[in-house]
Amino acid sequence: MNTNGGSAHRTPRPLDGIRVLDFSHALAGPYCTLLLGDYGAEVYKLESRSGDMGRGWGPPFSGGEAHFFLGLNRGKRGICIDLKQPEGLDLCHRLIDRMDVLVENFRPGAMDRLGLGYEAMRRRNPRLIYCSISGYGQDGPSRDEAAMDLVVQSSSGLLSITGTAEGDSVRCGYGVTDVTAGLFSVIGILLALRAREATGAGQFVDVAMLDSMISTMSSNYMSYLGSGEVPKPMGTAFPTVVPYRVFETLDRAVAIAVGSEKLWSAFCRVIERPDL
Repeated sequence: MNTNGGSAHRTPRPLDGIRVLDFSHALAGPYCTLLLGDYGAEVYKLESRSGDMGRGWGPPFSGGEAHFFLGLNRGKRGICIDLKQPEGLDLCHRLIDRMDVLVENFRPGAMDRLGLGYEAMRRRNPRLIYCSISGYGQDGPSRDEAAMDLVVQSSSGLLSITGTAEGDSVRCGYGVTDVTAGLFSVIGILLALRAREATGAGQFVDVAMLDSMISTMSSNYMSYLGSGEVPKPMGTAFPTVVPYRVFETLDRAVAIAVGSEKLWSAFCRVIERPDL
């Protein structure tokens, strides 16, 4: 790949020519736009003077910037606009007129209060795909509740099945609810882009962190519906497949995952215990 900023020899990517205006902060939204950028979209990251809160999520830092922030926002074009000033709002409107996609993850209603909500922007740019990411969706009884990753890991039930039966609640080792919402946002945006090819019209994409977790945890919920038993934390074990866990040995821990009778027979041969 050409690394000097030119594009003469760059391999075409699926989202080349797609422009994205990224209002998002922290993790879910930036992860979504990071993926869009990796596949060719031109991403404009818009920040206020105070900047994305993720800039301070460290250590480690490089040049005063958190690696957390740098990793999620590489390849984006950074711009700073004061949306509380008429000139800034006008500039933002003119940017949106030229965009294919807008991504934001403020609390529901915040963009409307700025005059930048979906209905207003759809009138300016009918082809705009407008993606809003939130904790609990744009409507419903929990829409106004704040939602950080740990909170949604709790409210979705993930925290109740993560960890050991004897230990404390254990948070998943990365921001799984944010990342999952970011992935669903990418899917929604791609579907809307595909639909726009046929209709010429943009769409509103509403992604909730909680909804995303309910979807990805569907096997846990189906097990509960089928058995009536509330899932419990089992460490690395799995309730429906055995052996499937980490085993401690004399020199190291070994992960063993045997998903069928055929694999069990092969496993027994490998460990030289065909009698099992």
